[in-house]
Amino acid sequence: MEGKQTLWKQKYLLEIDEIDEQHKGFFDLCMKQALLCDRARKGEAISVRNIIKAIFALRNYAFYHFHTEEGLIVKYRYPGVYGHLRKHDLFLQKLMEFSEELEGYIAHQDTEASESFLDLADRISAYATTWWGEHIVEVDKQYAQHIRSCKGRPSGGECS
Repeated sequence: MEGKQTLWKQKYLLEIDEIDEQHKGFFDLCMKQALLCDRARKGEAISVRNIIKAIFALRNYAFYHFHTEEGLIVKYRYPGVYGHLRKHDLFLQKLMEFSEELEGYIAHQDTEASESFLDLADRISAYATTWWGEHIVEVDKQYAQHIRSCKGRPSGGECS
């Protein structure tokens, strides 16, 4: 396939450059993990370790992104801040549950990925991709609209 594959869609655009770039980065990590699983299923020798590293990269990136995003919504005094943070917490909680499922595979991380491990990795990737896309469209667009309206005020972006 020519060109870079991506899960990013134009409908995810919030028009907040830093956040849009981070969202694209998360979808790129999801794609990387999915491609690793696909390559393993096609017979390529992909170790459990490589896929676990990709999964943990998703987790680490989520922490990084949520820190950035939550800082913005506090800065601009978004009235839905606590509900928004709760949604982030629920996502991270689900990733912790997946981490517990991964625990049994860590002892075998230098082996080739088994079908059961690949199924788990696919479930994690599907959950993360679906959650992220829905969250952007249904939740993030609300704070983005609030921030854009604040930036358009004569007070230089201050919201009260």
